[in-house]
Amino acid sequence: MNAKRVAAEAALQYVENGMRVGLGTGSTALEMLELLAERIRNGLTIEGIPTSEGTAARARELNIPLATDYPQRLANQVTLDGADRVDPEGNLIKGGGGALLREKLVARAADKVVIMVDPSKHLPVLGPGFALPVEIVPFGQVETLAALERCGCQPSLRMQGDQPFHTDGGHLIADCAFGPIHDPRALELRLSALVGVVETGLFVGLTDVVVTDPDGARLIVFRQRKGQGLDAGTAWPGLLDVQQVRAADFNKDGRAEIVVLSGKEKTLGLTQLSEGRLAFPVSLPTTGEPQAVELVDLDADGQSEVLYVSRQRDGGSSKYELRVLQIQPPAADVEPGTLPTLVPGKLGGEEKVELDLRGAPRQLLLTDADADGRPELLIYPGLDRPPHHYRITAEGKVKEIPSDDGIGIRDVQPGELFIGTLNGSPVTLAAHKKFVRNLRLEQDRWVVTEQYNATESEARVAGTAALDLDGQPGDEIVLIDSGIRRLRVLRKKDEVYRPWKEVELGRFPYLSSKVADLDGDGRQDLLLFGRGKFAVLYAGRVDPQLSEIATFESKLKDTWFADVVAGDLNSDGRPDVVLVDTQSHFMELLHFGSRPPMEAGQSGTPELRHALHFPVYEEKSFQRSEGGGSEPRETLIQDVTGDGRPDLILLIHDRLLVYPQDSGEPEEKTAGEDAAGEKTAKP
Repeated sequence: MNAKRVAAEAALQYVENGMRVGLGTGSTALEMLELLAERIRNGLTIEGIPTSEGTAARARELNIPLATDYPQRLANQVTLDGADRVDPEGNLIKGGGGALLREKLVARAADKVVIMVDPSKHLPVLGPGFALPVEIVPFGQVETLAALERCGCQPSLRMQGDQPFHTDGGHLIADCAFGPIHDPRALELRLSALVGVVETGLFVGLTDVVVTDPDGARLIVFRQRKGQGLDAGTAWPGLLDVQQVRAADFNKDGRAEIVVLSGKEKTLGLTQLSEGRLAFPVSLPTTGEPQAVELVDLDADGQSEVLYVSRQRDGGSSKYELRVLQIQPPAADVEPGTLPTLVPGKLGGEEKVELDLRGAPRQLLLTDADADGRPELLIYPGLDRPPHHYRITAEGKVKEIPSDDGIGIRDVQPGELFIGTLNGSPVTLAAHKKFVRNLRLEQDRWVVTEQYNATESEARVAGTAALDLDGQPGDEIVLIDSGIRRLRVLRKKDEVYRPWKEVELGRFPYLSSKVADLDGDGRQDLLLFGRGKFAVLYAGRVDPQLSEIATFESKLKDTWFADVVAGDLNSDGRPDVVLVDTQSHFMELLHFGSRPPMEAGQSGTPELRHALHFPVYEEKSFQRSEGGGSEPRETLIQDVTGDGRPDLILLIHDRLLVYPQDSGEPEEKTAGEDAAGEKTAKP
C-alpha cells in the first residue's frame, strides 16, 4: 500500500456516522475519496463538502452524497485534505492543485482539520523546494505580481499549456519562490494585505491533526533523567506499523522487557534495552493474527502473562479468540541480559477462549472495577461499538459480564477512560463531554459514586486522570478539556472536588492519558498521548516563565523586521539587540540599558534604545538580476576575529559579511602618519 493511501486510511478514522465531511483536493484526497466510498457502501452515512469542482465531480462518480446546502453552507465536523508541505508546528503550504481558496474556506468552517501527507512532505521550515501559491485576480495582474516581488519572492504566473491557469473561481495563481519562511503567520498577513491578492497558500493555525505513513518501522525510547524528566528520544529499528506497546519485567532481572504488536506484520514481538541499545524485536509464538494485547498477572503469582486477542480467518468471515503466553522457567546457566522465553499457556485449563465479537478489536484494557483484586478485561471492537466486559476468576476462567444498558461505559471510548487509583483505591473514571463520572461495578452493574462537571458551554471533556499534583494528602482529578483547550484540575475541599487550577493545553490531538513517575522524584506525572506526539505535566514542577522587561518601537519608516538576534556588541557585559529588515535590507541596533530613576534611591527602568542603523546594501542584489529577495537570510553574533569581542555576521546571497567589533577606543596614530593624520612615506 502506498504512503498516500496509508495516510488517507488513517485519516478516515476521524469520520463518524452522520457527519458533514470536508473533502479535500489533490492526489492524497483522491485516495481518501475511494476509501470513503468503500465505507459508504458498507453502511457509513455522511454528507460531503467538496473543496473543488474536480473533487465534487469525483465524489459524484463514487456515489459519495454531497450536502444539499452546498456550496452556500460549508460548516462541517471534520475536513480531510492533503498538503504540499508541512512544518513541525502543523503550518502548511497548499494550493499545488489550484484550489487553495476553497480549501481554506472549508477548513475554516470545520470543527477539526485532518491533514494527510506522506513523509516526504515534512520539512523543518516551509519555503525551500516548493513555491508558495498565491491566488490573485486577473485584473491588474502585472502590478500585483510586482507587489509580490517587493515582498521578497520571485513570482511566476502558473500556466496551463500556453495559457494562464484559472482556478474554479476564475482567478490566477502566482507561484512565489521564497527562501525559508521562518514566520508563516507574519508572511500570510503581509501577503493578504496586498490589493489584488485573493488568498495565500499558507495555512497557519488551522491544522488539528497531521496523519502520515506509520510504517517508519522504528521504536523511539525516551529515557528518564532523574530530576529533569524525559530526554529527546532515540529511535531504534523495529517492526512495521507498531500499534500497541506494553512493558513488564518478565524474568525479574530489574529491567522491563517490551512487547510490541505489529498489525502489518501480524505478530507480537519482544525486545529489551541492553547496553544502551534496543534490540530488534523477536517474534513470539502466537496463533492467528494478534489484534490487541495486554499484560496481566492471571494467577496472582507476581508474574505477568501476555494476554492477546487473536483473529482467525475462515473464508470471508473471522472469529476471535483470547489466548495467553507465559514465561518458560529459564535454564540455570542462562546469561544475564538474555531475553526470557514466552510459550503458549492456558486460561482456566483451556488453550483459548472464543469471543463473541462483531468487529476486529482495537483495544484491550485491564481494570478492576469491582475492587475485588481480580483482573477484568474491557475489549473494544471497531466502529465505535460498546466494549465487552470480562471477569477473570481465581481459577483463570474468563466469563463475560452482561452488558449494562443503563449508566456505565457503553458510549465511552478507550481514551475517555482512566483506569488507575484515586487516593490509593482502584478507580474507573469516564469522561462524558461535559462531565466525568467516578464508576464502580456492583453486582455486575455500574454505579456512579461521584460526578465532576465542566460548566462552560464550550467544554468538551475528552479524557481524565487522577494523581497528586499539589504534594498535599489526597489526589487531584484532571479533566482534559479539548473544547477550551485546557487541563482543568479539581482538588478536594470540604469533601467536594472543586476547581483549583487550569493549565493551557493548546491544539493537542488528544488520544489517551496515563500516570507515571517520569522524572524520578517519587511522584506520579501526567502523560498525555496524541497523534504523533505526547505531552507531560510534571507534578510539583514550576517551569521557568518569561516576563516582559522592555519594549521598543522603531521610528524608521517602511520597516519590516523579519528577524532578531541578541549579543553583546559593545562589550559592556549586557546583551544588545539587532533588528533585521529583510525587505529594505536594513539593520537597526538597539542598546539595552536603564532609564534614569524618577526619584533618588530608586533603581532605573530597563529599556531598549536606538543605537544606530545602516543599510546592508542599496542594490537589490549583488548580481545583475532583478529582485533582492529576503536578505539577509541568516544573522549571527559570534567572535570570529579572536579578540574576545563578539562580531556581527550576515549571510547574504552568496556572501558572508563580517562586521568586526572594535575596542571603542580612538585609533592610535601609527608610524607613517604625520601630526595632521596624513599618510607619509615609510622611512
